[in-house]
Amino acid sequence: GLPSLAPSTDQRGAGRPPNGPTDLGSVQVSLAATTTTVTSNPTVVFNKGSKQTVTLTATVSSSGIPVNGGVVTFMIAGVGADVQANVNNGQATATFTINAGVKPGKYTIVADYGPAVGFRGSSGSGILTISRHRGGGGE
Repeated sequence: GLPSLAPSTDQRGAGRPPNGPTDLGSVQVSLAATTTTVTSNPTVVFNKGSKQTVTLTATVSSSGIPVNGGVVTFMIAGVGADVQANVNNGQATATFTINAGVKPGKYTIVADYGPAVGFRGSSGSGILTISRHRGGGGE
């Protein structure tokens, strides 16, 4: 805009340069906090030679109200590649592939919410359990 037509301060009260270009000043936006919760804690039986899949689900809410939009990335370190799912009506569900030969044990599921406009990101965690094969020959 033209400097001669603009007030000497912006809406925050910050001074404008006397002969420089003008803008509207900054706009401060408050982002709504979110909570991400892993709602699936699957258990699978160890399989030495084949990949396996599990369904992972997380909920995302803001002040107890389901969020629409954004993406949840599910990560389980050392178990398989990260997967993503869109958040619809507060829920994100994805199929996660467990690499062949992942040893029995408990693994942390991390669900990381990449927020929609107007929201803050958040993370939650759960547990994937890979149990020992019962019945011989699986290990």
